[in-house]
Amino acid sequence: TEIFPEAAQGFVIVASAFEKLGKWEESLKAAEQAIEKGDARDATGILKRMKDKMKEQAAKQAAAEAEEKAKQKAFEDEERREEAEKKQRRDAAKKKLEVAEAAKKLEVEAQKKAKEEAKKLAAEQEAQRKAEEAEKAK
Repeated sequence: TEIFPEAAQGFVIVASAFEKLGKWEESLKAAEQAIEKGDARDATGILKRMKDKMKEQAAKQAAAEAEEKAKQKAFEDEERREEAEKKQRRDAAKKKLEVAEAAKKLEVEAQKKAKEEAKKLAAEQEAQRKAEEAEKAK
């Protein structure tokens, strides 16, 4: 615009330069100024290309963001799945421990009952032996 400050062609040249540099927003602004100054033919073509490129860029950015969100969701889903598996393993280990403790308790109770029955049997046998000795002594 410094070359031809009031001429539409100056804005067209600037718009083309910005387009080649990949500065699409600046190119779009310069093309709009060229149209305001009266160059509808060249500037309109640039304007259309820049709008298309900006739409394409926005679509690519949206796709990249969607892909990133999908990756993040997959990562979070995997973390939740792993945490659920860990919880299942912990719960299974806890249940196994509870079963082992219950079995040990039953075993201890069975041994205690067996000892009591053995004492009772021994006492009965002792009583019977004493009764037999007393019967013989008569």
